This record gives sequence, structure tokens and C-alpha cells, in this order.
Amino acid sequence: MSYAPLTNFDGYDVTELNRALDIAKTKAFLGDNGAFLGPLMCGMEFIWTKDVETAATDGIHIWWNPDDFLSLDEDLRASTVLHELWHPANLHFIRQGDRHPQTWNIACDIDINNNLKADRYKVEKPWFIWDEQYKGWAVEDIYDAIDKCSPNGGGGNQGDPQSGSGAPGNMPKGGTNGNDMAPAMSIEDTQRAVNNVIQAAHMAIASGNPGAVPGSVVEHINKFLDPVVPWDVLLDRFLEDRCNDDYSYARPNRRYPGMYLPCLMSDERLTHLAFYWDVSGSTTGPVTVRMNSEVKAIKQKYNPEKMTI
Repeated sequence: MSYAPLTNFDGYDVTELNRALDIAKTKAFLGDNGAFLGPLMCGMEFIWTKDVETAATDGIHIWWNPDDFLSLDEDLRASTVLHELWHPANLHFIRQGDRHPQTWNIACDIDINNNLKADRYKVEKPWFIWDEQYKGWAVEDIYDAIDKCSPNGGGGNQGDPQSGSGAPGNMPKGGTNGNDMAPAMSIEDTQRAVNNVIQAAHMAIASGNPGAVPGSVVEHINKFLDPVVPWDVLLDRFLEDRCNDDYSYARPNRRYPGMYLPCLMSDERLTHLAFYWDVSGSTTGPVTVRMNSEVKAIKQKYNPEKMTI
């Protein structure tokens, strides 16, 4: 998704518009997360456009309607900058999965605005929806609660967000269909957005401000960077490597008594394997069966001289 940049600035003072935007950016980074959000912002492009009602982002761009920008005071401009930055910072695009886009956008907006309000940023504009009953909730849990309140299972369009009476009543105004999270145009753009977040986190840590990166952000980054590798595949690879014939200087080659040459050590591979099992209460019947099966498979494939369990 991309929105056309504004090319005709008739009626706007572009110099003044950009100067005011710079002020908003500066005000946005006076908080505790500035060391993280500052580098993140530097990796994104701000674009003035009339294709959105207020503002929107895809993780690498922030589009902003100049009429909406000029209608805000400096505090709300700063809050809007922060709001759009927290979407990619929290990897909301990656975490959406197959959830309803509008309802997910609302859940993310509530979480961001609750946090902005707690940090004493101004969130008084009508589309800055927030609901303190969800304070401290994970976005996924907020989504589930809103989705249950929606009569059509995914619209999230009833209730009063400020009073906490169910799903929000005012849809966030931003890009397509009221969403201020625009889907990335390609896998490469998504990867670029994720890389921006990772780089910003590294820069915050390198600057001596690791606390600028919220723990929840670190958790999601780690999940993204540390894919789950099947343990049985790793174990088999570990054993296979140790079964390969190799040479060692630990025992001289007897065929050449006048020279100190390595000896082939294939006759001493996997002489003794020790297995340690977790037998706590968390180990269920199927897990025990699986462990037995793996040990049996290792015995049949590698046939070590000795096995201890």
C-alpha cells in the first residue's frame, strides 16, 4: 500500500510545515524511549499526502495529511508522531497474522494510546481511542476482547472506548478503511521495517540506554530472530558429526614409527552416550513415549558401545 505524495502545495507554506514537523519530532523524543524511537524515526520517510484522512504508516513511511497536521496543537502533533512510530516498534504488522485488520488496528491503537496517556502525552483528539480497562493487556488479548463484543465478529464498532463499555465506538481515522496501519507493498518492505526496529534497539543499547527499549519489544524481536529449530534434527546432526572418521595426534600412526603422523580415530567414536531425562510433573505421557522412541532410534542408528540413562 502506498499513498501519493502531495505535489501541489498551493495554500501551504512548505517551509513552515516542515519546520513545525521538526518541532513535533523533537517534542516526541523528550521521553524515556527517545534513544530507541529516535533511530527508528530516522529509518522512516515522512510524506505529506491528501490520500489519508489523518496519518498512517507501513513501518517504513509515515503519511500525514497537512490539513490534519495543521489542525493540531504541538502536543497532539508529538503524540501523533509517537503513535505512528509505536506501530512498527511493536511489530504490529508482523503480529497481526490472519486477524481482522480493522479490529486489530483498534486493539493496537488502544494499547499505544493507553501507554501514551500513562506517560502524560496528550491523547484528547476524538480518534485517539483509549480504554483503561485494557491497561497492561497484550494487544492480542485486547483484540480478543473487542472481537467478542462486536456483533459481527470483527468490526469492533459498538460501545464507548473511554468508558470501557465494550468495543470502541469511533473507528480510528487514518489510511484505507479507517486503518492507520497500511500493509507493506512487498516482503522486502516488511523485512526493511523489521530491520529498522532491530537496528534502533541495538543503537539504544549501544548508547547506554537499554531501558529505552520496552521489554515487550525485546521479547517480540527475540521471537522474530530466534526461530524454533527441531531439537531432534539438531541432536541427529550432533551425533552424525561425531561419527565421521577423523584424524588425531593423540595416538601416533604405528605404520610410520620414524614419523609422528595422526591416526584415524574411527574405532573410538560414540563409545558412551549419557541421556538425562526430565521427570518432573511437567513431563507428560506422550513426552515420555517420545523420549523412549528417540533413544531407541539412536541405539539402532549409531549403536554406541554403552548407553546410560
